[in-house]
Amino acid sequence: IFTAESNGKIIKYQITTFIDGVEHPTWSRYDWDWIRAKKRYYEARKEIHIWLQEYYNIPGNKTNPKFDMNMVKELDAIFDKHDYVKYIQMPDGKKIPVTTFIGVDPASTTNKRSDNTVIFSIAVMPSGNIVILEVRAEKIKITEQPQEIMKSIIKYRADHTTIETINAQLNVYQYTEKMMEDTGEFFPLAAFNDTKSKNNKFIDGLEPVINTGKLSYIKGCVGIDTFFNEAKCFSGGKREHDDTLDGLYLALLNMWIPGDMDVDEYIDFFTRQENTTDIYEKNPTLEWVCA
Repeated sequence: IFTAESNGKIIKYQITTFIDGVEHPTWSRYDWDWIRAKKRYYEARKEIHIWLQEYYNIPGNKTNPKFDMNMVKELDAIFDKHDYVKYIQMPDGKKIPVTTFIGVDPASTTNKRSDNTVIFSIAVMPSGNIVILEVRAEKIKITEQPQEIMKSIIKYRADHTTIETINAQLNVYQYTEKMMEDTGEFFPLAAFNDTKSKNNKFIDGLEPVINTGKLSYIKGCVGIDTFFNEAKCFSGGKREHDDTLDGLYLALLNMWIPGDMDVDEYIDFFTRQENTTDIYEKNPTLEWVCA
């Protein structure tokens, strides 16, 4: 029993209960018949850690998130980069500077019924609007996941990548770090390990982005149909797979909005740097960079 005082009153809340002679949390977001069935399924597969992670120990929010996917529109534009200068190019040729972020939700197995490994890449504009660049939802062996993560990081020159690290997922994060050390390609990387319920996460982190029209996707975006399908299923209560939603949530965790700048001016400057042998021109003063 949890006891607390509020406005002079003592409040008591039962946080555990005994079922079949075993103490269980009262806060699970699923009914017990469903939980028992899932437990038997994962016990038979010797994957009880997945049951504990996904269905048992996570407190639930009684409010169900609803995603209005009609608010997510295709953006008639392309993503491009010149070294570390990244931008969205509109049909009229205008280049909008962006920062890029990746969320990774690794899967521990590759069987047909298991989750997909998701590598979710986004770009953020100076306006604060977010553009989905690519949604990789694939069956990838856990030993190959670090290499695939690095491919996406390098492809989009990610300003930050967040990897979920519950149970075996921690190995993916650690090997991705080591791969950066081995290759000399270093990018900001963060581990995320949180038992906050999906309802809480998605209400706080995804609803304000999706339902306000701040989210769009690049023309020809890979994997966007999978994302739409999982978002619609989650809103409708069918939640067997929501891996891409997890990926977007992780990508948004450490994002920041870029400053506005003239992209062509920066590309021209870096091009001149690459082609010059003058050490002073190749290394401009700090005052110039900060101006």
